[in-house]
Amino acid sequence: MAQKRLNRRIGLAHTLRSTSTKNFVPAGPAELSGDTKSVLIHLEMENSTGDVTARPAVRYSDDGDTSWGAAADIGTETLTANGQLNSTTWNNLPGTPKMHLQYGANVYNSSGSTLEFCTLAMRVEKRNF
Repeated sequence: MAQKRLNRRIGLAHTLRSTSTKNFVPAGPAELSGDTKSVLIHLEMENSTGDVTARPAVRYSDDGDTSWGAAADIGTETLTANGQLNSTTWNNLPGTPKMHLQYGANVYNSSGSTLEFCTLAMRVEKRNF
């Protein structure tokens, strides 16, 4: 059973003034996908200006630099206010893995169309089976 923890500080995140258009905010540099099968996510939100929703996400790339696919949500849990999301369910990584991946959060408006901000931190626990 191989498990590894990654602690990432996302920092400032913002919405795109939309309840349907998600803004992917990376939680660190790209890494090799390796044989990670599932993850346990811990997400923390602080300094929210209001109608912010954050959901753990991942995106994939062949080169790990310029050609990123669209970010896919990890699981169904969301964070909609200052506080913590401490996932207790291991979620399989969504989408079709490529050579590189990057963890982060999809951020969008909970309601309305104003520009909203928050700060986020993320911890990812990876499992290879």
